[in-house]
Amino acid sequence: MQHAGTIKNTITNYVLVGVLFFSIFLFFQLATNEFWSVADPFYHTKHSMLMLETRDFTQVAPWITTHFLGYAPNDPWWGYHVLLAISIYFFGPILGMKVLTALFAALVALVFYGILRSFKIKHALAWTALFMFSSMSFLYRLNLERPLLLAMSLMPLAYFFAIRKKYIWLFALSFVYTLLYNLAPLVLVIIVIHTAVEYYYTRILNLKPIIASGAGILCGIIIHPHSLNYLYVMYIHIWQVPYLKLTGVSVDAISELRTPKAYEFIVYNALVLVFSIISWAIIAGTLIKRKKNQAYIVQSLGIISLAWMIVSIVMVRGVEYWIPFAWLFIVLAFYQPQAKKIWKSIPDYIKNNKLIQALVIGCVGLILGINIFFTYQLTVTKSEDQEFTYSFKTANEWLKENTPQQSVIFYNNWSYWPIMFFNNHHNRYTTGMAPVFLYEYNKELFWIWKNITEYGIYCNTTDFCPSMSPKEQITMVGPTIQTMFNSNYILLENNPEQWLFKVLENQKNQFSKVYENEIVIIFAINELGNVLSKKDQKEYAAELEPSAP
Repeated sequence: MQHAGTIKNTITNYVLVGVLFFSIFLFFQLATNEFWSVADPFYHTKHSMLMLETRDFTQVAPWITTHFLGYAPNDPWWGYHVLLAISIYFFGPILGMKVLTALFAALVALVFYGILRSFKIKHALAWTALFMFSSMSFLYRLNLERPLLLAMSLMPLAYFFAIRKKYIWLFALSFVYTLLYNLAPLVLVIIVIHTAVEYYYTRILNLKPIIASGAGILCGIIIHPHSLNYLYVMYIHIWQVPYLKLTGVSVDAISELRTPKAYEFIVYNALVLVFSIISWAIIAGTLIKRKKNQAYIVQSLGIISLAWMIVSIVMVRGVEYWIPFAWLFIVLAFYQPQAKKIWKSIPDYIKNNKLIQALVIGCVGLILGINIFFTYQLTVTKSEDQEFTYSFKTANEWLKENTPQQSVIFYNNWSYWPIMFFNNHHNRYTTGMAPVFLYEYNKELFWIWKNITEYGIYCNTTDFCPSMSPKEQITMVGPTIQTMFNSNYILLENNPEQWLFKVLENQKNQFSKVYENEIVIIFAINELGNVLSKKDQKEYAAELEPSAP
C-alpha cells in the first residue's frame, strides 16, 4: 500500500508540474492574438490544415517552384504536422497551434524535472524553474511555434536513456524523433560525446547507445512517407547550411543562424554563464585524472554543454541545445562530493551572512523577473501589430480572384512565403523556408534572384556582371522573372526606397501596378511582346534558360 501511495504521489507531482508550466506558456501564447513567430507557424498551420481538409496525411505539393518541394517533395516535419493537425481538429487553427506549443514547452520542463528526480536532486522544481527562465534567448525560443521545441526535450531525454542504458527506449525515442523533426540525427552528436567520455574514464568502449540511436534514426527515415527525399533535406539542413555559413557564402540562409553580438550573448545568458563557470570550477580537479569506478556523467554533460555553447556563440540557433545540457551539468555538478568540500571550505561568516544570501537570491530573482517581464512585453508588442498580417491577407485575396490557379508569384523577401501560403494555396511561389534551398536547386538562379530582389538588376554572378551595362541589367529584370521564374506577378513591400520597387515603378512599359495597400504592392509584368521584338524574345529565352538543378 505504501508503494502504491508513493507511485500516486509521484504521478501527482509530475501532473502538477506539467500543468504549472503548460499554464505559464499557454498564458504567453494567448497574450498575443496570432502567432509568436513572425512567419513559420503560418506554414506549419496551413500544411496541417490541408492534411485535415484532404484527409491525406502525407500531402506534399510543389507550393514553391524552385525548391525541394518541387524536385524532391517531402515533409521534413511530417510527424509534427500530424500532431498539429490533431490539435487543430479539436481547437481550430490558431488556438490549436498555441495549445500544442504550450504542451511542448511544458514537456521541456517535465523532462528536465524528471531527470533531476531520477538523480534524487533536492528542490527539483526550483532548479527546473531556474532552467526554464534563466536565459532570455532560451525563453524566447520556448514560445516559438515550431518543431525546434522538440529538440529541447527529446535531446536531453535521449541522453538520459543512454546513461541509464535503456537502449530499447533510446531506439524508440530516436525513431519517433526522426519522424517528428528533420534535425533528429543531431542526437548522435551527444551520444558519441558521451560514449567517448565513458571510454576515457572506464577504458570500456560501449557502442550500444550509438547503435540503438542510429538504428532508430535509420528506421525513422525508412518509415517516413518521403524517405529518400527526407534524407536529402536532412543533409541540407544539418550539413549544407552550416557549411555555407562557415565558408562565407552569403545565401541569407536563416536569420537565426546569424552570429550573436558578444554583448547580446552575455546579457541574455548571464545566469547560465555564471553558474557554468562555478560548475567547471567544482569539477576541474576530476577532468583529467582517471580513477576506478569514477562517475563520468557530470564530465560528459560538461563537455556536451561546452560544445553547444561554442555553437551558440557562432549561431543563435545553438541556444536550444546548449541551455538544457548546461543546466543538467550545473545541477549535477552542484551535488558532487567535491562541491560539498568547497562549501565547507567557505568561512561561516560568509555562508551564514544573511545580507550576502539576500543579495544572491535577489540578483537571481531579479534576472528571472526581467526575463519573464520582457518576454511578456514582447508578447504584448506582437499582439498590437496586426496590420502586417491583415495586409497580406487582403493582397492574397486579390491574387486568388485575379490570377490563374497555380500561377507563380515572385517576391523579394523569402520570409513572405509562410504568410502567403497560409492565406493562399491557389498560387505557387518562387522561394521560401530559406534561400539555401533555391541555392541548392540552381546556384546561378539563386544569384539572379538575389541580384533582382536586392538591387533591381539582372546578374547571374556575385560580381554584379561588369560586362553588362546598367540599362541592360535593368531592362532584363522583367523578361528574367517571366522566363526563368515563370511568373507574371511581383509582390513587394510598399517601400519606394527599395531598388526593385524603383525599377518596377519607372519601367512602365514592362510593369503595371495592379494592387496596393499600406504594406504590400503588386506589379504585373506586361507581355514580352509589348516590350521586345520576336527576335529579342528568342534571344532572351535562349540566354535565360536555367541550367538543370
